[in-house]
Amino acid sequence: MKLTAHLVLLLAFFACSVSRGQTNGQIAHVLWPNQNVNVICEVHEQRSGTDALPTRELSFIDSHGRHVTATQTPDHFLSMFPIGDKNALLVTVWVGGSAYHVRVFTWKDNKPNCVLDDGSKTFPEFAFDVTGSKNIFFFLSDAPGGPDDPANWTTKCYRWDDSKMVFVKKVPASTRFRVLP
Repeated sequence: MKLTAHLVLLLAFFACSVSRGQTNGQIAHVLWPNQNVNVICEVHEQRSGTDALPTRELSFIDSHGRHVTATQTPDHFLSMFPIGDKNALLVTVWVGGSAYHVRVFTWKDNKPNCVLDDGSKTFPEFAFDVTGSKNIFFFLSDAPGGPDDPANWTTKCYRWDDSKMVFVKKVPASTRFRVLP
């Protein structure tokens, strides 16, 4: 009985010392299937024992064991997902400061390539072209005058054309949402 109590105290001591030291906890894990290789996408949160902000790290590990770190940020991780079954884009969404941050990746030359890194005051929207052209559209909206000033709202529209991200145009909210200033 005495030995069990000592073991419990010892385990509690180690648990507390680990939580005060640096940790590297995984907070997300997604499979991203590509043409010749499957890729594991992971987000880890690294904390130190100080009052410094934690760092979140997005990394990719292919089925050959190669590991690539793509992003290190103090932003909070929200979501990541492939937009298809094979060779699709991988979308990541983060939030920090006063905006959402969208990073979109392709897998090319055995590594992730960021094809869009932009921000939005509202959660980003994704739309698929229903005409069969395989275009994917990304809408990032911003309200620089605040939500009570719709005359200043704009939406940036990007289009993935199956090889690169193309900036299409900025659309005012009065046109996109039929908002009257």
